[in-house]
Amino acid sequence: MPSHKDSFPKEANNVMRLIKLAPVVGFCAVSFLPASAAADVRIINAKSGMCLDATSEGGFVQQSKCDKSKQAQLWQVKGDRVINGYWQNQCLDIYVVKGYPFLSTVQTSTCEDWKKAQEWKFSKSGNIQNGYTGQCLVAPGDRQFGTVKGQHCRVTGDFEKWKVVEVNYLIRGKYNPSKCFQKKSEGWNNGNPIHIWDCNEGPTENKSWVYDPKTGYIRGKENPSKCLHKKYYGWKNGNPIHVWDCDKGTAENKSWVYDPKTGYIRGKENTSKCMHKKSGGWKNGNPIHVWDCDAGPAENKSWDWKM
Repeated sequence: MPSHKDSFPKEANNVMRLIKLAPVVGFCAVSFLPASAAADVRIINAKSGMCLDATSEGGFVQQSKCDKSKQAQLWQVKGDRVINGYWQNQCLDIYVVKGYPFLSTVQTSTCEDWKKAQEWKFSKSGNIQNGYTGQCLVAPGDRQFGTVKGQHCRVTGDFEKWKVVEVNYLIRGKYNPSKCFQKKSEGWNNGNPIHIWDCNEGPTENKSWVYDPKTGYIRGKENPSKCLHKKYYGWKNGNPIHVWDCDKGTAENKSWVYDPKTGYIRGKENTSKCMHKKSGGWKNGNPIHVWDCDAGPAENKSWDWKM
């Protein structure tokens, strides 16, 4: 078997040998995950409520407060590999050195098929166990930015339980989840209108949106330089929503607040205005525009966005 040395931090290179491997029992592949398990997910500690976060290429993994704008907290579970959504081709990795427990480190390293320490098994009880060392991921208590460790698995370990939560970039109708916000045309030309279309039709780039809570921008996932804007200045009812450069125009034209309780997408600079369907019903091609939040039926302005 090739040496695992290349995936170690530098300080471990002189250590003599790896700890003896514990048998992996009571764990299974990630069959309990959603069907789209290769989609982006957040891995959230059940006790601390913080997210698994990759600090750099080849760097240690920490827990930090879950932040929708932080892409290093996004992961993809593909088979037995856990791949970071921000650092390119970086897999979740672990090593443990016998006699040196302080060197037990969870990190990322370049994804390689031969690296057995990049294999992970998820239990239905919430443990995430390494297939090479037999250790489980353990959060550092409630400490923000604390380093995640690999330790002996305990069934009742408070900080060993994790939740795998799928991130969904589709803005669906709350009253008709088969319909989504989509660009009218393929491509990212400025002025491309936003309308309603079947969620299961069209390319992913036409219907995937990422919210930036710091600015309120709703960006194209496949092209984050483009945002959802009002077509015209001001807040007159009927103002269409279209795609435009994120770095152009005033903040009020492109800043929004999503309320998951009501499903309303409100203007950040004018919370009395919301994104509505132009017409009743769910016919494909129904445009999205600005209208009073307190006017019209709830189904015209309520959206389900598991961002």
